[in-house]
Amino acid sequence: MNLIENINYTSILKYGLIEHDGFQDALKKYSGDGGLTAEYSVNVKEVETLYSYDHAVVLDPLSGLCLLYLTGSAEENGCFYLLDKTVVINPDIFFNVISLYGNCSYKLGYLHPGRSVRLPIPAEGPLGMSSKINIIKIHTLFYQEKEKGFAFKGEAHDFLELTYIDKGKMYTEIDNKTILLEQGDVIFYNLNQFHTQWCDSNQSVSFITLTFDMDIDPAVLFGRSHAVDNEIKALLQKIIFEKENNSLYSEDLILCYLKEFIIKLVRNLLLEKTIVQQDSEVRTRIDDTIIEKCIDFIEKNIENKISVPEVARSIPISPSYLTLIFRKKTGVTVVDYINNFRLEKSKELINTSSLNFSQISEKLGYSSIHYFSRQFKLKYGISPSEYSRAIKR
Repeated sequence: MNLIENINYTSILKYGLIEHDGFQDALKKYSGDGGLTAEYSVNVKEVETLYSYDHAVVLDPLSGLCLLYLTGSAEENGCFYLLDKTVVINPDIFFNVISLYGNCSYKLGYLHPGRSVRLPIPAEGPLGMSSKINIIKIHTLFYQEKEKGFAFKGEAHDFLELTYIDKGKMYTEIDNKTILLEQGDVIFYNLNQFHTQWCDSNQSVSFITLTFDMDIDPAVLFGRSHAVDNEIKALLQKIIFEKENNSLYSEDLILCYLKEFIIKLVRNLLLEKTIVQQDSEVRTRIDDTIIEKCIDFIEKNIENKISVPEVARSIPISPSYLTLIFRKKTGVTVVDYINNFRLEKSKELINTSSLNFSQISEKLGYSSIHYFSRQFKLKYGISPSEYSRAIKR
């Protein structure tokens, strides 16, 4: 992010410090009676030259909005700060001052002349934040409930389409490839990409269809289905809510939610793509680290209600990728691991704590003591009370 930083004690610490007593006191403190001053007026919007001194120098804004550019080396990218107070710059730090708007002026205090370095490529002033993904327009937004054996012969159009399966499952065909879409899956159809949709004669399906224009189309979205986690799914629920309620600025919120949906999905997909592209040794190390972080999160949060999406977000990785590699590496699903570890923890609490079974059940996030007892007996073949009596004999 190319933003203007605020000058405070911590933000400028590696380059210098704030002088609260003002310019003259700072100049005397760092230059003694031999300090020199110079005033400059500038209206340039980029840094072409950097200045550096072998002693501390003092800068003080006089008028306008001054931007102070600081870097530890002429070869490094620096930071822009709003120069709104007296600052002391450390020896051998490179700096310059440009204007944010119109003209600005500042005062420089120094002991003797420094040196200048001309940059091969000027450093542009802060550009602020700008959108890289822009949802231009949503054409249609439907929630569709289709009958058993639903079949759509297909179409292609010059806008993008998103289909999310809310209930049931169906098939789609794109580029001569058939893809099964199940509950929680989303697929994106690209511009002018012919696609069909259908489901089995004994299967019904409900899904969201959303068509839209976007000024960037990340390639990673297309060509396959994607399983979404609860956090991303919630954004689609918000979109439907706003459409149905049609409140003030609902259209703007829908556009924002769709953009957030796409960004979060693309983040997950690009991370997984990066991992998959590594050689086997590197990929194994990354996957092992993911498993370690997953297990660590589960063990530290076992007393809370834990879901796979929550575990995935803590790493962070998509739930689908976590599910895939966890079972591959451990031989059990994430949910099975959580349940098994929770039951092991219950045995530990029965053995070492004074909590009764209801308290243990509640502490470990079970919905009821009866459910806890059933799970315990299913796993170990005896009830919690029978286990407690056995270890206390």
